[in-house]
Amino acid sequence: MTGCAAATCRGPSGRPRSSRRWRAPDGRPPGRALAVRALDRVMGEDSEWLALWEESGSSLEAVTVIEGIRGAL
Repeated sequence: MTGCAAATCRGPSGRPRSSRRWRAPDGRPPGRALAVRALDRVMGEDSEWLALWEESGSSLEAVTVIEGIRGAL
């Protein structure tokens, strides 16, 4: 199944697989937890990304955007 196009991927039953059917136990897309962890790392204490925004004087705007994205996940 790895590397196949969506139209050609088939499950054990022989039916085409649909990414719309694959959900995490909480009902959200499976990449959600990974995205949240990545955003948490970006906002962490040792974040170079955040430090650069602080140096530029625009960290409040950057943090607001990241919090909005995280909230939407």
